[in-house]
Amino acid sequence: MTQDERLEGSRVILKDEIIVAATFASVQDSSKQVGRVDFVVSHPDFRGLGLGKVVLIEVLRFLQKKNYKTIMLYTDDWRIPALGMYLSLGFEPEITRHDMPGRWDKIKNTLDSKSKK
Repeated sequence: MTQDERLEGSRVILKDEIIVAATFASVQDSSKQVGRVDFVVSHPDFRGLGLGKVVLIEVLRFLQKKNYKTIMLYTDDWRIPALGMYLSLGFEPEITRHDMPGRWDKIKNTLDSKSKK
């Protein structure tokens, strides 16, 4: 992906010249066939409004139009609201370490308990 394509595929939402949500299109370096979403971020004052999901969906659409069959992202397991959003959009965890199944069980339990409230 060229720098121009990466810029074209990135999304930013502004309010009064303040970035309130953004994410960026990229490719996985190890495989030019795998699209990657980088840095889904939202301003603390605007969290919970679904703006991260808006920019994420737009970048996913861009990557799909560029014919990436696989799209990935990296995140941390303490970002519970973001993990819920990623899972709801079809992302699945890639288990790469021996401690990850237990960590994902805790995350799923946390998400399940939040959805029941």
